[in-house]
Amino acid sequence: MKKGIKIIIIFLVSFLFTQCHYDFFLSFSPSNVLKNQNFSWSVDSSRHVKYYYPPNSLAAKDIEKLKDITEKGISRILILMHEDDYQERIQYFIVESREKMKELINAETNGAANWKYNGAYNVYGDSIKSGGPHEFNHIIASNMWGVGKITRWVSEGFAGYADNKWHKYDLHSLCKYLLDKQKLLPIEKLDTRFSEYNDLVTYPESASFVKYLYETYGWEKFKQLWQEGSENIMSIYGKSLSELEKEWIEEINKSNSSDIDYKL
Repeated sequence: MKKGIKIIIIFLVSFLFTQCHYDFFLSFSPSNVLKNQNFSWSVDSSRHVKYYYPPNSLAAKDIEKLKDITEKGISRILILMHEDDYQERIQYFIVESREKMKELINAETNGAANWKYNGAYNVYGDSIKSGGPHEFNHIIASNMWGVGKITRWVSEGFAGYADNKWHKYDLHSLCKYLLDKQKLLPIEKLDTRFSEYNDLVTYPESASFVKYLYETYGWEKFKQLWQEGSENIMSIYGKSLSELEKEWIEEINKSNSSDIDYKL
């Protein structure tokens, strides 16, 4: 391909991505979500969060518990980030099912975060009870540390580390289980092709790896990784991604996975 044509194609792709990225966040901003006439909301608030949930729902019944879980989660995030506080009010929408989530934000998912407009979205019903720090970590870290060079596994890994569990299991123990079942992915694949693989592997694996990096090398180097990108991992940690991966595998091999029953 001629160099000039290649540059034009790269420019057009970058332009389209930028436009879609903006429209994507605007489309499920809290202000737009509140315009949806198919939903009615009860409203409550805590120090950092304004809550919207269906009247007479399970969330309505458990709202005090959810407020406590949410504020404790935000406190953990701020401690992990070594930040004093988060000043922006987060608007938190809770629905009863994935189907309702799709109706609300046009994505059938257990949870979502809109860092740009401080919106968090979770399913909380009889069959699915998502919540905790995960989506709030995306919002707070992205706004306080920036989004310029975030790698997907770093972002999802940090959010998972804020939860410190995945499907009730310890992160390292679950990854030991995945390793023993030969389901664990090379970290290089998480780094370059995260979205091509099963969320039930990529999310806990990223969280476990981030947990290792954070607890072994400290928060300052992890913040550098967040802000400078995984392509600079050698200059940040003085080791390659594969060297760090080997250390992490040694660490998770110390964990006990005998009580894990995890369906992929």
